[in-house]
This record gives sequence, C-alpha cells and structure tokens, in this order.
Amino acid sequence: TCEERKEVEKALKNIRVFVCHRETVQRYRVYGLTEEATENIWFPDRDGKNLRLMSYFKDHYNYDIQFRKLPCLQISRSKPCYLPMELCVICEGQKFLGKLSDDQTAKILKMGCQRPGERKAIIEGVMRGNVGPTR
Repeated sequence: TCEERKEVEKALKNIRVFVCHRETVQRYRVYGLTEEATENIWFPDRDGKNLRLMSYFKDHYNYDIQFRKLPCLQISRSKPCYLPMELCVICEGQKFLGKLSDDQTAKILKMGCQRPGERKAIIEGVMRGNVGPTR
C-alpha cells in the first residue's frame, strides 16, 4: 500500500548501501523509493534512448530481477538512477536515530540472551547464503 511504501522509504532514506551484482564495491546513499514497480521502470541512456531497467540488468549483468513488483531505490537526487533492492546490502556501522518498536526492542534483548552455540548457528546460516556479500 501507499502507507507501507512511505514507511519503508522513511526507514531507508539517507541509508548507505553497496551493490552485490558486480565485482567492484560501489557505495550509494538512498534518497527515496520509486513510485513505480521495478518491472515498470524505464530510463534514458546516454544517447537519450529509453531502456527498461529489467532489460538493462539482464543485458549488462546477466541478472534476472526476481522481485519485479517492488519499487527500486533512488540513488540520485538530480537524475534518474535506480537500483533494485534485491541487489543492495546495507552498509555496516550506520546509526539509527529513530525509536525502536516494542517488538524490535524485544528481539534485540532476546538476541543478547542467546547461548553462544545458537548465535554461532545463526551467523553460519547467514554466511551460507547465496545472495549478498557472502556469496
């Protein structure tokens, strides 16, 4: 819904991300979300020709966008520059100045109470993931 989109946009605004679809580590700041779903986004190339975002990622990176119904991250204030969320990882060490919900607070407290073996199993599960910085 529109309200959910605004809530996600507020949470992501000014967050730094890096991309995981290419060899070089490129960092970006999130300025907002697109109004359109990824499957509906077109942008002008250097020659002024309109390109479909999904086709661009397939042609240039041989990557098929999986979450086509989600909006993209806007990573430029002045020009159309979009990244599909599934190809972005939030950079570590960023401050969150907002208030945590009761559920988030409970989860953080629960994490602090985990036994070392449980925590190790969770970390190893994340490290075995096939998308993101550990692939």
